[in-house]
Amino acid sequence: MNPLISIIIPTFNRAEMLSDVLDSIYKQTYANWECLVVDDGSGDTSKKVVAQWIKKDARFQWHERPSTSQKGANACRNFGFEQSKGAYINWFDSDDLMLPLKLAQQVAQLTESNYFYSICQTERYDAVQQKSFGLRAEAITSKDPLNDYVQFSIFWTTGAALWKKSFIQEHNLRWDEDLQQSQDYDFHIRALAISTAYGTIDTALMQLLRHEQNMSNAVLDAPDKILSNVKARYKALKFQQDVLTIVSKRELFNKMYYFFRTTSIARNIHTSNQIFSLLKQSKTHIVGAVSLEKGIFNRWKFGMYLYAFTGKGERFLKPNKE
Repeated sequence: MNPLISIIIPTFNRAEMLSDVLDSIYKQTYANWECLVVDDGSGDTSKKVVAQWIKKDARFQWHERPSTSQKGANACRNFGFEQSKGAYINWFDSDDLMLPLKLAQQVAQLTESNYFYSICQTERYDAVQQKSFGLRAEAITSKDPLNDYVQFSIFWTTGAALWKKSFIQEHNLRWDEDLQQSQDYDFHIRALAISTAYGTIDTALMQLLRHEQNMSNAVLDAPDKILSNVKARYKALKFQQDVLTIVSKRELFNKMYYFFRTTSIARNIHTSNQIFSLLKQSKTHIVGAVSLEKGIFNRWKFGMYLYAFTGKGERFLKPNKE
């Protein structure tokens, strides 16, 4: 028996790339799949591109994010999950490629084990230069997966995971629709906090593409992305504090501070103020991991406003001494 796999792809104005992505799915050696392309309000020819594939193979589907749902890829992922019929779920991005054996090898691993999800390696591939840049991460296994994932000692991309749908449903795992970036970081941390019973395949079974549309996708150029990175780390500190090590907590807090300092120096007072609020709320979640200097939050707040209005005062934004 070959269980059905639901592949869920959110997309927005990716008409030029969709055919290559869908072709990589069409060429899978494992045949029992459905592919749900969920559009986030594209203004290009994405719908026509997918319609051509549906005409060629009825396993492809076109869906549109309901207007009542929040805009963004995560709402599309959640909506696609609600429409899916498979026993296994593979969320995938609309600018990555599956290599032919991906589904076959991962579903075999899950059906032959008690694992809840399977992780494969990912190759970084430059579509402009047509050149491989090796693996996305050196390792995807460790003796302490949760903390090593938090610290980026191991890592995997959204599309690298094949999930048992029953695991997702039982624990009500959904994508955080308020996040514009670090959503995979957040989702995988929550999954690892529930269970680290996952299998790994150290062969690259997908390609993470670097292309003209994402080459200039700098985090620090977009306040909403900066804030999403901070929110994801705050959520980890708040909800996983009992299972995080001191090193993990310190790294999460310090990264939040880094974004605070960066936005303050950029004189983005709105974003830096929001980050400052989350930093202050983190105080109760980092006890024993970070020894904060007396009055440090007052110093940081003063520095934030001073820099916003004068462009000076960087000395007040210095990090905690620890």
